[in-house]
Amino acid sequence: MDHEALIRRCQSGDGTAFATLYQHYARKVYQTAYLIIGNRTVAEEVMQEAFAQTFRAIGSLREPAAFSTWLYRMVVRQARRVAGREWAQHHLADVMTDEPTVVPDSQDRAVLRQVLWDAIGALPEQMRTVIVFYYYHDRSVAEIAALMEVPEGTVKSWLHRARTQLGRLIGEPAGVDGGEPHA
Repeated sequence: MDHEALIRRCQSGDGTAFATLYQHYARKVYQTAYLIIGNRTVAEEVMQEAFAQTFRAIGSLREPAAFSTWLYRMVVRQARRVAGREWAQHHLADVMTDEPTVVPDSQDRAVLRQVLWDAIGALPEQMRTVIVFYYYHDRSVAEIAALMEVPEGTVKSWLHRARTQLGRLIGEPAGVDGGEPHA
């Protein structure tokens, strides 16, 4: 699928093209909102509002190649707006369906995975958001900084603090932080 052509069709008012775009991104947008907020109902509302905003504003997008960054920026803004200062503590593993399935005899891995997702859920919103985009969406520090509208140094700091806090929460030795973030 040529995304840029699809975006251009959306910009010219093609509703079918927008439906295709929605189908392509809806699951990831929902998962992103859920991983940031931790509440399924609120994540659904964030997803719906993000797509409504996208539909209304897609004509103003100057570079179709930047669509996903533009869309995720709306998701982050909407999630922050809806969630306020109350960040829910929920289990996250069930939405990570893109992850490899744990084989039944690997119960230890399943337990460790659940511990990790519980620890991510306990992080403050900014740290949880950078972890989601860095590891789940495989975004660079520069891309995350653009999405969150903060300096790259802030993203690096949040990643470092998140890794340190996750290490403490899951019992890793001090100083283990997962290495340097890629720019």
